[in-house]
Amino acid sequence: MLILHKILPLVILPVGLTLLALLAALAFRRWAWVLFAAGWLLFASLPLVSEFLLHGLEAEVPELLLSEVAPADVVLVLSGMLGPSRREGYPLNWGEGFDRFEGGIRLWKAGKASFLVLMDPAFAPLGAQTSEGKQLQKEAWAAGIPRKNVLLLGPVGNTAQEAVLFGAVARQRGWQRVLLVTSATHMPRALERFRRTGLDLQPYPVDYRTGSGDRTSLMDFFPSAHALAGTEIFFREWIGRIYYRGLDWFY
Repeated sequence: MLILHKILPLVILPVGLTLLALLAALAFRRWAWVLFAAGWLLFASLPLVSEFLLHGLEAEVPELLLSEVAPADVVLVLSGMLGPSRREGYPLNWGEGFDRFEGGIRLWKAGKASFLVLMDPAFAPLGAQTSEGKQLQKEAWAAGIPRKNVLLLGPVGNTAQEAVLFGAVARQRGWQRVLLVTSATHMPRALERFRRTGLDLQPYPVDYRTGSGDRTSLMDFFPSAHALAGTEIFFREWIGRIYYRGLDWFY
């Protein structure tokens, strides 16, 4: 099921769906499939479309100032923020999710919780000899957080596994209130999973990909690879939500 969860989006995301349409055009020799592929790819690549979809996703959970965050038992930072590994000993190659780690450190240093919990993905960054979680743990220590206050949990393959594992550990340690840190686009799906643990969650979304959403320029009508990536993030998040809900219904 974990492999299915990782592979399924590749087929039905905008790029995968475009390739399927082109294959259908070759198989059935129909120009309609070519036109569909071109039109769908153009639509998904428009900044106007990408901004609209992502802004709606990010707006589901309100953004918070640090001063608005109430104290909790623990700060939980979800995984997925390192890119392909560089040589051992060199600075980490951060991905777009760096704000997750930085946000967790900020909350801890502001005295919002005693413990910082990091999740360790089952899939290590490409070329890495050390897992992402262990690399982040070292970074947290280097940032001044005592070793006894940093807990690493894993390995985990997806958000659902993160929720199950953390929920079990939280019950063992008597944690009730949790500051959940992840990307704003990922926060709605993460909340759906972590609310099943019964814990008192305070979401702290970071890593925003859109602005206020009230300005449009001429460039918003020209396709770009960056916009296509944003549209795929939107579809990936919704595919994940539907997938998890389907599993809930099935089991």
